[in-house]
Amino acid sequence: MKLFRPTFFVVFSFFPLWFGPIMGNEVRNERKEPVKEAKPDHAFQKFKVDLLQKLLKASPEQLRLMRKTIEKVESMNSEQKRSMTRRLLQLRNSSPEDRQRVFSRINNRMKILKEYWAGLEPEERKLEIKRFYEMRDTERSDYLQKVQGKRKPQSPSQENDLRNQ
Repeated sequence: MKLFRPTFFVVFSFFPLWFGPIMGNEVRNERKEPVKEAKPDHAFQKFKVDLLQKLLKASPEQLRLMRKTIEKVESMNSEQKRSMTRRLLQLRNSSPEDRQRVFSRINNRMKILKEYWAGLEPEERKLEIKRFYEMRDTERSDYLQKVQGKRKPQSPSQENDLRNQ
């Protein structure tokens, strides 16, 4: 009876098949050239430089606002992001008069909130502001209505502004 004796060629031609999975990537990677890092995208590099220049020129208040905005966006879930994207798109596509009305309303609300918060004790003010920024949009609307109910208009024009909210 004749036994099969593998020849040198047979053994080494099947060597990677038998021992490759055991040895990991060492055998396979020896033949490949080292992986070259992808060249950085020129447009992205320019964006980073431009962004850094704008940040360096920004005031401390602008930087705080940016930080809060970034933190707010990071904390949003995907539905909140979609909703905000829709609202921003509507604002962008609206007429200049409509945009002016929206920004006027926002500025008026902020003025009302600042006046209300200014009348609170420092610790209470800090807690109220923190709670306000953690609220959802519907809760903020309710909070604003509550604040407007506590605030007494000082002139007839302010009374009309409150009604138009």
